[in-house]
Amino acid sequence: MKKIMLLIVLQIITSNCFSQKDRENYDTLYLKEYNHDLFYPYGYTNVKNHSIYFSNIEENDAWVKYKPNAPLFLGFGFDYKWMTFSYAFPIESKTGRKGKSFNLFYGMSRRKFRFSLMYQQYKGFFLDDSNLPENYWENNDRLPFREDLRDYILQGKYFYIFNNKKISYRSSFLYFEKQLKSAGSYTFGANFFVSGLRADSSIIPKYLDTSFHKELNEQKILDVNFGLNFGYMHTWVFLKNYHLSFHFSPSIHFNKDRLFQVDNNKSFVSHLENSFFIGLDFRLVLGYDNEKYFGGLAFFGTNTKQNLIESSFSSDYSVLELYFGKRIDLKLRRKKMNIID
Repeated sequence: MKKIMLLIVLQIITSNCFSQKDRENYDTLYLKEYNHDLFYPYGYTNVKNHSIYFSNIEENDAWVKYKPNAPLFLGFGFDYKWMTFSYAFPIESKTGRKGKSFNLFYGMSRRKFRFSLMYQQYKGFFLDDSNLPENYWENNDRLPFREDLRDYILQGKYFYIFNNKKISYRSSFLYFEKQLKSAGSYTFGANFFVSGLRADSSIIPKYLDTSFHKELNEQKILDVNFGLNFGYMHTWVFLKNYHLSFHFSPSIHFNKDRLFQVDNNKSFVSHLENSFFIGLDFRLVLGYDNEKYFGGLAFFGTNTKQNLIESSFSSDYSVLELYFGKRIDLKLRRKKMNIID
């Protein structure tokens, strides 16, 4: 966690060093900028759908799916100038199966580009697999629970907006500006996705060992993906203060998975698996935006999928979010002084 916080602080310092003034270079018929010292506090609640899925490539009936225990989150955040911060924590979990989860986000939105970092941490997963009997739900009210299973996700995104004079990310998905007329733009960028999955025993349940390659009977998987993405974003403006925005960004990923296994000396030994695959990042927002208040419904997420030896491994993350906030003028502008000789 300390390394994550240090990375975010370094990014903030770096972005301050090279961020350019770009207020003048936009079409005022399409965009309205709130160019005062505005502070944007907001609150939100969301439902997260995070799943980890293993399947045998040759045997479609052999699969394992994990889902964390805390689906409903409450969060708060703020935007100032071109920076965004938010933090979310779970407010719903099954009785006696709470686990631990949280979400930390930082974003930087300029007119021409967007950069963001997101860190998530989960502890405690429900297990669904092909070995469950058909009458399982007749005798149980929930899936088997693995309190020892832990997962973290670090995700970074960067993309350039080509038609940046008529549309901006911060008018479509944030609150720094307001889109006055409908517009769209192609985007191009890069991203990375790191996921660390670990358990106190084999990640694949022992009773499914014969259905999966023996090298998947691990206690730790480090999944590292680097990708290039080419996408398109568009915002439709209607009824003056409402807008519908989307950004779809398919990615070509190069993946490196390091699989760890405990040897007789109780130390980790590892081997690498490399692959190329297609991923997708998406974001949809139905928003309301007037001079003082903003709010809306957002749906966004990402998915990764690759092959490990004789098995397929995928990690999906999506969020349905309801948010509401207000613009507050901090009045930090310097007053001009007239000097009379």
